[in-house]
Amino acid sequence: MFKNEWILKRNLSSIKLRKFSLTLLSDGIDQQNFHFLTLLIKQFSSSLTYLSLDFHKIKARGLKFDGLMLQQQLLEPMIHLKSFHLYIQLAEKLMNVEHFLSTFETQFWFDHQWTLGMHETKVLHGYEF
Repeated sequence: MFKNEWILKRNLSSIKLRKFSLTLLSDGIDQQNFHFLTLLIKQFSSSLTYLSLDFHKIKARGLKFDGLMLQQQLLEPMIHLKSFHLYIQLAEKLMNVEHFLSTFETQFWFDHQWTLGMHETKVLHGYEF
């Protein structure tokens, strides 16, 4: 269970939030905290048009994170989302960068014209065309 589970039990969907920007500068984010954040953000999926996520020091080994997971667990329900920005600084280098980036090369990502790149095998950044 989450420490702040009471937030998830509340129905926040009546709040018509258009823009959501989040920057985490803590020691990192693990699977449980990332799951909590996705559940919180999805509460606004019916109205969000802009989403910006900036994570520093993500623990890649403890977090099952890739383009497919982000697409299915967070982005697909956001039918009005037009603008998505992503910046992630991983705590350690990825071993298989090509495979990781290929998970962001699906029809979903192409249809939205959201492109991601990697710098020094530790920094993932997304941009739009």
